[in-house]
Amino acid sequence: MSVSDKIENIQNTYKSDIDSATNNPEKLKEIYIKFLGRKGLVADLYSELALLPNDQKPAFGQKINKLKISILY
Repeated sequence: MSVSDKIENIQNTYKSDIDSATNNPEKLKEIYIKFLGRKGLVADLYSELALLPNDQKPAFGQKINKLKISILY
């Protein structure tokens, strides 16, 4: 699976998780940790970024950052 596919998959998973957690603070906290925690899904993407060729890193880094921002806000 390519990094782009993983980013898209994480984004879709986040959307479905957040839709199921409406008005439940505990569930929202779990989702935050799952995606943005130190060992979360977004952190895994950053570690995979290091394995990419140097010419691909900026583009995928921007995509990962956009994903992170969309989760935060």
